[in-house]
Amino acid sequence: MYMRMQLCEESLETSIKTLRRKKATLGDDEALDIVQQVADGLVYLHDPNKRDASGDPLVAIYR
Repeated sequence: MYMRMQLCEESLETSIKTLRRKKATLGDDEALDIVQQVADGLVYLHDPNKRDASGDPLVAIYR
């Protein structure tokens, strides 16, 4: 399995701080894209049916 991700110049946290400092906002499409990515990540992390190549359940590690 692999994940394809967009390369961003800065973290989401930094982007939000920059927007706040400039008193700017995200466009609707950008905001919905971020929400969709976060939701997809949460669904993936909490899927109890994930298996490795041998068919064994994947273990989530929380720190």
